[in-house]
Amino acid sequence: MINKKVSFIVPVYHIGAIALSQCVESLLAQTYNNIEILLIDDGSTVVDANKCDELQELDSRIIVAHCENKGVSQARNKGIDMANGDILIFVDPDDNVNELLAERCVQVYNIDKFDVLLYKSTFSSEIDMKATQPEVISKEQLKLIIYKVIAVIDGEFDFGACWGKAFSSDFLEFNRLRFIPDIKKAQDRLFMYDSYLEAQKVLALDFIGYNYNSNNDGSVSRKFNPNIINILNATALEFQKRVQNSEEILYRQALNAMHVRFIYEILQLYLLHKNNTLSFSNRKNYIKKIVNQNIYRYSISKVKLRDLTTKSSIVVLLLRLHCYGALTFFGYYYLNK
Repeated sequence: MINKKVSFIVPVYHIGAIALSQCVESLLAQTYNNIEILLIDDGSTVVDANKCDELQELDSRIIVAHCENKGVSQARNKGIDMANGDILIFVDPDDNVNELLAERCVQVYNIDKFDVLLYKSTFSSEIDMKATQPEVISKEQLKLIIYKVIAVIDGEFDFGACWGKAFSSDFLEFNRLRFIPDIKKAQDRLFMYDSYLEAQKVLALDFIGYNYNSNNDGSVSRKFNPNIINILNATALEFQKRVQNSEEILYRQALNAMHVRFIYEILQLYLLHKNNTLSFSNRKNYIKKIVNQNIYRYSISKVKLRDLTTKSSIVVLLLRLHCYGALTFFGYYYLNK
């Protein structure tokens, strides 16, 4: 096997010593030895910072960078800038990876140098066909993947996540691909959109290489967030800048679906959340104001219902009929039951 180096980039922020240790242990357990593990401390707690330093003492392949807190995008960018590997892999600090991951990625890379390699995770797949050869993703297939990234339909390869992927460092550097600072929602999705758009060779390997920690889902995903409108608007505007001049009608259709998905999140996490102290009348008026913004109004009228979940379709139908009161009343009780 040609001795390519694999760089694992792990952003660290308020994760805790136990979870971080488990993550790093899975990386140190790789059957392929020519790796480096970049722990990017994003201005986290003293406990996390000290744990990073302790882990660095265990193995010379672990490299720690302590940074001012600037968010996960900046932390990952720091990792890209620091990496010496031919292949870059992003790992969240509360997850872990298959011990064969680096070996499999290098095997594929040596046979058919990829820009992006997709592999599976336990988040979306239970089937692991270890003996299969990587599949070359055609241009038409890639267009459909990009559509799914925008429309938030990820499938068995978690298309919109930066984990569950391996990247050629040459590819990232040649195209100057980085995460967008200050974007707090769907940072991965924007990065993957840019990557797929530039990629000349994308491969898919039917191999579960990433173990996703589902314990972090659930109640956190429904936590009251009064800042969610600004957060989602910033992401929506970044995607709109990319898609609005695209010749692919499919991508513009996907953008409509994303906007509706964001409206649903605004309702769920803020406007119709039980912890919101606004009166019924103010909630209704706020909903009307939000959905009549240019960025959302067009999408509500043009989105194809087949591109949406049942819940989102109901929201769209009520908004098209201007039934803001009904949406506020029934939505509140449905989302908080």
